[in-house]
Amino acid sequence: MTDNVILNEENNIILNTDADINTNANANVNVNINADADINTNANVNVNINANADINTNADVNTNANTNANANADANANVNVNVNVNANADVNVKYQFLSHKELYQCGHSYLNTLTSQIYNDFKHFIGIKNLNHNKGGIMKTLSSPYNFFIRAYVETNNKKQVIGYLLGEIMDLRPFDPTDKRIAAYINYIFVNINYRNKGVGGNMLDLAYNYFSQQNLIKDPKIDNIMLKFDTIDQTLYRFYTQRNFKKDYILASQSQYDTFSKQIKNNEK
Repeated sequence: MTDNVILNEENNIILNTDADINTNANANVNVNINADADINTNANVNVNINANADINTNADVNTNANTNANANADANANVNVNVNVNANADVNVKYQFLSHKELYQCGHSYLNTLTSQIYNDFKHFIGIKNLNHNKGGIMKTLSSPYNFFIRAYVETNNKKQVIGYLLGEIMDLRPFDPTDKRIAAYINYIFVNINYRNKGVGGNMLDLAYNYFSQQNLIKDPKIDNIMLKFDTIDQTLYRFYTQRNFKKDYILASQSQYDTFSKQIKNNEK
């Protein structure tokens, strides 16, 4: 699937794409995950999204780790995802989950445009040592065979304008702590356009990621233990946003710093 990408005057990404998930109804999307193992799995995945519309989701979340998951984490799967969005959410917003393969098929031009978009959306991270916010790190994550990407968009004049996104990567946590044998779905960035905040968009993307990996744990190994991220803990809006979704300071990787690591255990992760 290849998208045509345009930047409008507000520097938002506008794209044309064939696959989408409609938040006002049930829809299907094929999620193809690259694998080291020869596994083909057809599964029905029920994703239930609960939106909180009173949360500002300019989520200051970033970590660019120079680590790849070495645990054959990506089995080959074709998954039908049924997304049920809470009625309080903005029904005009649609969501699309892209695997590494689907993101790669969007083309190098799209990845370059997306890299610049993410870099500019999080310019306030520049110079913060433990966040490593730079274009090289963003492109590395976008090119990783273990990444995952969700985009939220609205249709305007027959074009699709991205108004939010979530970018993450499956990681083996042992390079951070040799005793930590967990595999985590680490969210590097989550962002919502200022005109669409407080409408449940950020919560929907976060819930979609969490529920996707919960369902994947039912059909493939190794299991994903946690969904994990860093955010500015001084920002009380962000703190409420994540703690209300049962994120807690990670019992191994928390550092007591301003940008600290929080995690949420993923269900169906029994080894």
